Amino acid sequence: MIIDLLQIFLFFILPVILLYFNIVPVKYRISVLALVSVVILWIVIQEKWTLENLGIRIDNFSQTTTPYVVFTIFGVGAIIALAKYFHRKPLDNWWTKAHFLFLFIPISILQEFTFRGFLMPKLEVIFISPVLVILINSLLFSFIHIIYPNLKLLLPIAFLGGFGLAGMYYFYPNLILISLAHMALNFVAVLYQFFTFPQIEKSI
Repeated sequence: MIIDLLQIFLFFILPVILLYFNIVPVKYRISVLALVSVVILWIVIQEKWTLENLGIRIDNFSQTTTPYVVFTIFGVGAIIALAKYFHRKPLDNWWTKAHFLFLFIPISILQEFTFRGFLMPKLEVIFISPVLVILINSLLFSFIHIIYPNLKLLLPIAFLGGFGLAGMYYFYPNLILISLAHMALNFVAVLYQFFTFPQIEKSI
C-alpha cells in the first residue's frame, strides 16, 4: 500500500505541482504526460499486469457499449449547453489547429491509461468503498487541470467530467470505450475553448 501511495504522489500530484509553480513550464505539459505514461507502462510490464487488469478488453463490449454511448451523448450535450450558457463560440478554423489534428486522440488515450487503467486498480487496493475510489480518482483528475486559467469555471467541469468517466469505468471497465468517450468530450470541450492556453496558443 505504501508503494501504491508513493506512486500516486509521484505520478499524479508531483508533476502537477511542478507545472503549477512553473518549475516545469506549462508548455511542456504534454511531454510530462507522455513521460509519466512511459514510466507507468514500465511499471505495468514489470508487475506483469494483464490486458484485462488494464481494462483493455473486448469480451464485455456488448454489455458496455450502450452505457458508454449514452454517457458520451449526454456529456457532449452538457458541454455544448454550458458553452451556450457562457456564450462561448466554437474555435475558428479548428481543423488547422495541432490539437485537433494530432494531439487530442493520444492525450485522451494516455489520460485514460493513467487515470483509469492504472490509477483505478491502485485506488481499489487502498480503498474498499467504490464511492471513495471514484471520488479520489475524480479529484486527482480535476487536480491536473489547476494549470489552466479560469479555474472557477474549469475545475467544476473537470471534476464532473472526471467523476463521470471514473464512475463509468468502475462499473463498466473497458479502456477502449472510455478512451473513445474521453476523445469525444475532449474534442468538444476544446472546440468551445474551455481547456486552452491562449498565451501559448496550444491546448490540451
